Amino acid sequence: MVALRGDPIGGLGTAYAPHPQGYRRTCDLVAGIKAVGDFEVSVSAYPEKHPEAASLEADIDELQAKLDELAGDAWLDRGQLSEADKRTLDATLAEYEKAPDAGSSWDQVKARVQSKLRP
Repeated sequence: MVALRGDPIGGLGTAYAPHPQGYRRTCDLVAGIKAVGDFEVSVSAYPEKHPEAASLEADIDELQAKLDELAGDAWLDRGQLSEADKRTLDATLAEYEKAPDAGSSWDQVKARVQSKLRP
């Protein structure tokens, strides 16, 4: 099952308001689904900052809240890389090619990511 909050009634760019008997956040929807039964649930995740997020940090916190409720996956619905993704990958590759031994090991990267996740 994929849990999606849904778009605002007025369309993208307008304020979201949940149905009076609905859920304000996707993590609340996931918790509600999990309370009903043992479903495998996935959530969506923006490849870049969600347009409604106050900051990238707030967006990461919201994704973490979704993941805290899950025993499933985050689902990125995109078939191609965005132009921002391509620029980031090109810049990262260029830096790597300048000094291929200067990067971090997978264990170091994994430890940094895990240190930012909630216990």
